[in-house]
Amino acid sequence: MIVFETSRLKVRKWRRDDFDTLLSVYGNPKVCRYIDDGSPLSADEARAWLSVTQTNYEKRGYGMWALTAKDTSATIGFGGLVHPGNQKTPEIKYALDVDHWRQGYATEFVSAACSHGFDRFALPSIIATVAAENFASIHVLEKSGFSATGDQLESDGSITRVFQKTAF
Repeated sequence: MIVFETSRLKVRKWRRDDFDTLLSVYGNPKVCRYIDDGSPLSADEARAWLSVTQTNYEKRGYGMWALTAKDTSATIGFGGLVHPGNQKTPEIKYALDVDHWRQGYATEFVSAACSHGFDRFALPSIIATVAAENFASIHVLEKSGFSATGDQLESDGSITRVFQKTAF
């Protein structure tokens, strides 16, 4: 099911047949470098995530989505609006296959996903968290209208930068 489209992407709900692509994207150490502890996703974690995402669709009406390139119909990554640890404010997340980095897909997705969240679900704001040294994602967020709101010191000594975008 298509959730929304951009000029180059079809954004749709996850399907069971996304498992291999999900594992390929999130199993790549380059992609996972700045996600959680930097460890690639295991097959069991990918299966569990598919299940959690289905629950999020039912509970909230949104969650993670597959990003499909219109020109090839290939799934090039994943992204969505989630509530990690059941946090109150939705958070934008995304990851693209490395072959699709630096082509503007992340900014295109983040901007459209936020608009979708504001328009369809009347979300008042959306946050994003990013490792302070992940300059590419910081650039995507700034281009997409997010503003830095502060830094969090993590238990391992790393810094997570927090961004926010409001509906107005």
